[in-house]
Parts: sequence; C-alpha cells; structure tokens
Amino acid sequence: AMLSKFAWGRCGGSMRRTLSFSFGKLAATSQPKFEAVAYITDVEGNLNYFDSLLENNDIVKYTDSSKSALRLRDHCAFVFGGDCFDKGPGDIRLSRLLVDLKMRHRDRVFLLLGNRDVNKMKFTTEMYHQEGAFEHLLAHDSHFGAYLKARQLPPTPLNRLQYLLTETMNCSKTLDYRKQELAILSRRHPEDVSNEEVLQSFMDGALPGGFYWEYLMAGQLGVIIDNTIFVHGGLSPHCVGKIPDKQLTADHPIVNMLPCPGSAQNWIDALNEQTRTTLKEWQRDPYWDKTFSRRQGNWLRHYARRDIMQLGSPIVCDFLPRGMFTLPAPEIAAYLNANGITRVISGHKPVGDAPVVLQTPELEVVQGDTSFSDTKAADMRGAAYGMITIRNKPDGSSQTEINGRLPDKTEYDFALPARTQKPLPSHTSFTLGRPVRDATDACEWWPTAPLGDNKYHAVHANGLRFSFKTVHLP
Repeated sequence: AMLSKFAWGRCGGSMRRTLSFSFGKLAATSQPKFEAVAYITDVEGNLNYFDSLLENNDIVKYTDSSKSALRLRDHCAFVFGGDCFDKGPGDIRLSRLLVDLKMRHRDRVFLLLGNRDVNKMKFTTEMYHQEGAFEHLLAHDSHFGAYLKARQLPPTPLNRLQYLLTETMNCSKTLDYRKQELAILSRRHPEDVSNEEVLQSFMDGALPGGFYWEYLMAGQLGVIIDNTIFVHGGLSPHCVGKIPDKQLTADHPIVNMLPCPGSAQNWIDALNEQTRTTLKEWQRDPYWDKTFSRRQGNWLRHYARRDIMQLGSPIVCDFLPRGMFTLPAPEIAAYLNANGITRVISGHKPVGDAPVVLQTPELEVVQGDTSFSDTKAADMRGAAYGMITIRNKPDGSSQTEINGRLPDKTEYDFALPARTQKPLPSHTSFTLGRPVRDATDACEWWPTAPLGDNKYHAVHANGLRFSFKTVHLP
C-alpha cells in the first residue's frame, strides 16, 4: 500500500503538491539572442554554495531576504546544468526554487537533467510502493541481500533506502541531510524528525506532485542558445547527432545508436522529445506491472547510466575520458561548427576548485562542476565557487565570463575570447584552455584562474584526484 502524505512546515500543504505541467511541445530550444545567459550546475542540494553563486552574478537573484523565490533579470536567460540533489540539506528547497522560476519564465529558464536527477525515478520501483515489491527485490537484487547480510540488518524500507543511496547513488549522507532539511522546513530540531518522515519524503518525492517529480517534469536534456550548446555531461563522437533506439527501454537494454537526421537542433529536440515521452509514460504508470517484469521510464533511466551508455550519452560522458582533461575530438567540433555552434558548457564531472576551460580555434569548452573544490571541507566545497556567464556583444559575438573564489578565498574574474557562430582563425593562440607541461613533474597543468603578474592557478587531474599549483605564463 502507498504510504500516506505528511504535513511539513512553513511551506504549508504536503510533501506532494500539484503543479500544472503540460506535456505539449516545450518552447523551441534554439532561442533568439538574450543579453546574457547565467549558468549554474551540480549544486547537489548545497544551498550555501548556491547562495554564493547568487551573490556573485547579476542575472539570477533571490527576490528578497526570505530566500523563498528567485528572480531573473529582464532579457536574460538562466540554464541550470543538472544534478540538483543528494549532497546537502537543500534538495526540496532548491528544486522548488528552480521549478518555480521555470514556471514563471518558461522561455528563458532551462533546467537540464543530470544523472542525479534521473536516478530518482528508481524510487517508484525499487522501494516498497506496491504489494509484493519486497519479495521481488530480495529475489532479484542479490547485492541488496549481501548488503543486509554483511551489516546484519533487517529488510526494512529504511534500510532499503540507505542501500540505494549508499551503494547505487554514492550519497551516503543524504538521509541525514534530509532530516536536517525537514527540521528546517517544519521549524523543529532534527532529533524531532522521525525516520518515517524522512522515508516518506523520498517515497513521495518521486510520485506525481513530489519535488523530484516536479524537477524531472520541468527538465530537458539539452538546449542550444545562439552559438552555445548546454548539456549536463559532455559530448563525444559516440553521442553527437545520435539517439538510441527503443531497445534501450528493455530491462536488459541493448544500446543501438541511430543517426539523427538534420541539424544539431533537430538532435537536441529529438532527445528532449524522447525524454518527455518517457516521462509521460512513467507518470501514467510509475510502478512495476503485476508480474514485476515490466516498468515504464527505462529509456531515460538507462540513458543516464554510464555503465550502460559509456560515451553514448551527453548526460554521463565528459571531457575527462581517461581521468585527464582532453581537448574535444575534431569530429565533435566539425559537427557543431557545421551547425553554427562554437561553445559547449557542461558539468557532471568534478574538475577541481575552479571551472576548467578547453579551447581550440574551432571550439570552446567550459566545465563547471566544482563539487570537489576542497576535499578537506565537510561539504567538499569549502569557500570556493565558480560562476559562468555568457554575454552577447553589440557586434553579434558572445563572450564567456568566469568569476569565482578559490578555497583560500582568492578571487578571480576574467573573460575568454569572444566567439561567433564561426571558428576563430586557425592561428589563434590561447592562454587559458591549453595545458602547460612542467618539466619538474612531467604533468599537464591546466591554467584555470588568472592571479595577476602572469601567474595562474592551475589544476592537474588524475581521475577524481586533483593537484593545484601556481604556474607562470608569458
């Protein structure tokens, strides 16, 4: 049987609310020019980090000191790059702030779906929403059984949830974060929030009207604005201009990538349309069928999984394919340039303590996930933040501006070369966007933030381990 709703705090009502979502065609994903586009990504429920970004841009702000709503500057756009949830006590509030802004500015706000957003779909079939689910899970999920046995735990809904969070989503602290947030919303002490309430918030969150559900329904996989394409993860020759066929919907999927005819805009539109179709089917029937052999939503679930898609999905591929920053393949640049695109903005994969830029004359790539900024800090971010803004110029070009703060509170603010829909001259040289090889350690160091006097903060990546130092450039 379904678990019942419960009331929560100052926002009133229940954990699930009703919004008017239309599954008709979204606003065209290729937009006319805006004055500027603000980009924020991979906040993962960390409202302190989100607040730092809002304080240091001129496009998206809170409406007032209550922080209960956002406002968007006129003639500007906002792209949230995905991964709204999991690693901070702000999942509910952040998602509702973003969805509310989207509902008020449908043509100027774009919420991308990251893997941490899409994987919340599993809560409707991998928890205990229907009779017989427990027996099915124990019989078919040997990892869950081993998890319980190793820890001598009983097969309760709460232990199932902790297993999903820890073993399949890499967010072992999310239960504690949720208890903190429910306490804030209901003006109670965290100790007064029951485990049943915490569990209920996850169960209700993925059902129609829940905060996970709302974000998914308002989201999309990509957007093209002028000469810039925004995706959650990255692009590879295996995914650009291609879309997997319906064999991806099987519980044991086969990945068969088919060319998407037409322009890059057609490709992004096709991905967004398939996403809407999949979510509409999942909304109609979010549970297993009576035989536990079929469920809706698999196309999107699988498209957001790296173990299934490898480099075939812009949700989960990246520009660190071997744990090192890698300039985009020529095939990617050729495809995008043929469609008037000369810039890629993405997140998903942590890149250190400041956004990382990769540049060739054909393509600018900016990666904005700084969620591993300070591994010594409790939230892995510390004082660091990185804000990305694209501003259109009177001559028809656009320019990426990056401002932020390093973990030691050193601030930076700079702009990249302006770009149009055509590549830069082949002889263009770059200070940022190319690696510097240090003879003393034989490592590639990528300059990220100018510090003055020809000094640059630089990062070296080895998987998800990052080293930092100052480099001197002419």
